[in-house]
Amino acid sequence: MKDYKLETIEWTQYWSEFAPDEKTPRVLLIGDSISVGYRHIVEGMLGGEYHISSMATSKAVDNPWFMDEVRLLHKQECDYEIVHVNNGAHGGHLDADAYEKYSDKLICALKEEFLNAKFVLALTTPVMKKDDLAAFNPEGNARVKERNERALALAEKHGIRVIDDLYSAALSEPSLHGPDGLHFTEHGYEVLAKSVVESIQKAAK
Repeated sequence: MKDYKLETIEWTQYWSEFAPDEKTPRVLLIGDSISVGYRHIVEGMLGGEYHISSMATSKAVDNPWFMDEVRLLHKQECDYEIVHVNNGAHGGHLDADAYEKYSDKLICALKEEFLNAKFVLALTTPVMKKDDLAAFNPEGNARVKERNERALALAEKHGIRVIDDLYSAALSEPSLHGPDGLHFTEHGYEVLAKSVVESIQKAAK
């Protein structure tokens, strides 16, 4: 019996833009399906200043293989200038205390793996009702808000100075969410990507 829970469908996606280019600084996006939606837009917005690599996964922060998958990508590439972490949408089985505990371990492991990188910690995006995208999903969004509070505490603990407030970005305009209340329209991903790029540029200073 596993001491962690799996989702009905488990998946991981690696992606490296301009993979042969070892001269242009590279940013690693660690996230879930939300990061998949904005990844290509972020690459375009950066205009060649950085190239994007990403590891997007359904794995929750308590999954013991999470870091192994990060390391597998890292072994294939050069070091990253900036690591942007957005991974709060999965792991509904974790309460706020467990989420904080395993997120703390993940941040420690990431900082050990990427000794010279600058880190950005993103806040998880809001969850809306499927039948009313102007209203919050009570259970799902309450979990998100709890996790974001814990994420802010962890950022302070680990000296991560740049917070990417994707939660607020997702609420900055009406109708950015897609029909499921979790994912986003193309314009919604553009709004999120702008926030990601701004956080990357801030971390680089």
